[in-house]
Amino acid sequence: MSVAVELTAGGIAGALGILSTQPMDTIRIRLQSSANSMGMLSSYGGVLDCAQETLRKEGLRGLYKGVASPTMTVGIMNAVLFFSYENASALVKRYSHIDQSRDLTIPQVLLAGGIAGFATSFVTATSGRNGKFFGACSRSMAGLVLMAHAVA
Repeated sequence: MSVAVELTAGGIAGALGILSTQPMDTIRIRLQSSANSMGMLSSYGGVLDCAQETLRKEGLRGLYKGVASPTMTVGIMNAVLFFSYENASALVKRYSHIDQSRDLTIPQVLLAGGIAGFATSFVTATSGRNGKFFGACSRSMAGLVLMAHAVA
């Protein structure tokens, strides 16, 4: 696959994952931070009640509050994961003298996944920090990814 396809597929997969789970995440957060969690009378009767109240008071947008940041972060993280796993797999095949058309063995998949996880950790570890640190690490990671692609 081309670099653009790998990065685009990973980004779209991450964004769609967040968009599909955000409503339940919003409900979970509201239930956890409701008065009941502090030992007082709860403002919600449960998951369905919380969802209905949110929809009634805020509409569908209420279930997607705060969706932009995790969508971007997870999109970037998955893009790096897809890209780095594909390149790590090719690297493992090359150094193991395996034909590129053959599948990796379980230990080789573990190794390629570990390499991809390490690369992705630069995005994951910085996603909750301030923007300057995230930006600097993203640029550094982009350089590492391009170098890895040039080697593979």
